[in-house]
Amino acid sequence: MSRKRMTKIYIFFLMWWKYGNKCWKLCIFSKPTQL
Repeated sequence: MSRKRMTKIYIFFLMWWKYGNKCWKLCIFSKPTQL
């Protein structure tokens, strides 16, 4: 796995943890196929 891809995944996870974790249930139930 390339470093760019790892960085992209890391940033995505970090942003999700910081902003999306508060409404993860809403995100899961509203967009189950997006996961």
